[in-house]
Amino acid sequence: MDSLAADGMRKCLADEFSSIYVFNLRGNARTAGEQRRKEGGGIFAEGSKSTVAVFLLVKNPEHEGAAVIHYRDIGDHLTRDEKLRIVRETVSMEHLETLVITPNEAGDWTDQRSDHFGTFIALGDKDAPTEGVFQVYSGV
Repeated sequence: MDSLAADGMRKCLADEFSSIYVFNLRGNARTAGEQRRKEGGGIFAEGSKSTVAVFLLVKNPEHEGAAVIHYRDIGDHLTRDEKLRIVRETVSMEHLETLVITPNEAGDWTDQRSDHFGTFIALGDKDAPTEGVFQVYSGV
């Protein structure tokens, strides 16, 4: 899923539900080095290359405004068995220690982008060639 689609999905979830509980089990095998070691074992053994997260979506018709987003990261350097043990021992999402996330304007929940990016000079713009660092483009 591209980031724009994910932005829209996160915004829609925050609008549609009153509470969102996210239990991030990690396991992203597409990372490398220390980040890969931090991700730990995959939940589905070798069956998934992406992060696995469990979402619990709560809809309370009396709730007004955006959802309260409760986020829990399982932690660094855990094996698949350690992660599954933690999931088994979690009695309910309600009693899970979580961080409450406030999304930014773009709909980011974690790793929120900086608004400063929009202030950087463009490397190039074929529609406004004098506005960027590069004004010459190849014919390709």
